Amino acid sequence: LEHIKLDICVGNLPVVILGVGPGLAYGADGPTHHGTEDVAIMRALPNMTIFNPCDGISTAALVRAAYDLGSPAYVRVDKENIQPIYSPTDDFDCGFKIWQEGTDVTVLSTGVLTFQALAAAETLASEGVSVRVVDVFRLKPLDEGKLIDVMKESGAVLVCEEHTPNGGLASAIGNIIAQSRLNPKFRAATLPDVYLLGSASRAWAHDKFGL
Repeated sequence: LEHIKLDICVGNLPVVILGVGPGLAYGADGPTHHGTEDVAIMRALPNMTIFNPCDGISTAALVRAAYDLGSPAYVRVDKENIQPIYSPTDDFDCGFKIWQEGTDVTVLSTGVLTFQALAAAETLASEGVSVRVVDVFRLKPLDEGKLIDVMKESGAVLVCEEHTPNGGLASAIGNIIAQSRLNPKFRAATLPDVYLLGSASRAWAHDKFGL
């Protein structure tokens, strides 16, 4: 962390860091391989931009975007070979994409949990619940004005992330809501604030912790 802070961020240097296997991508390898605090660490550093793509196409586009910044950037690169939902022609400039429209609940997901959010929205639609699903792939800086516009039409906001509850997307969205005129019901589906000791699959952890 000291190297990243002093050797990269203080000088605002054009260095791109690829964080391979974020969250619980290496679930079976235990806490030595879990990257579940990385977003909080990187968000604390001035000059750092953070990207969290959910598939291979968005990863390629955001690595290019990080390179083009000419300033410090961190890109979470998942190890899973996931069926892509993005296309090479998608626009990645605003930092997020609305995948499904809905008015009852706005779900702000990031990384691999975007797939769970879309699946859950489909299930809830059959139960008469209208869900807006937003994939937030730039975690810093967030376009606060546009995100407020996205959230203000719903009575509830849920943030989903494979990260500890402190310092990640949930914390950032909570700050935005607190400083705005929005008053939604706000919940976060995150990993717990503990180290996940032992060996378990990613799917097992998602089930145990409600992701």
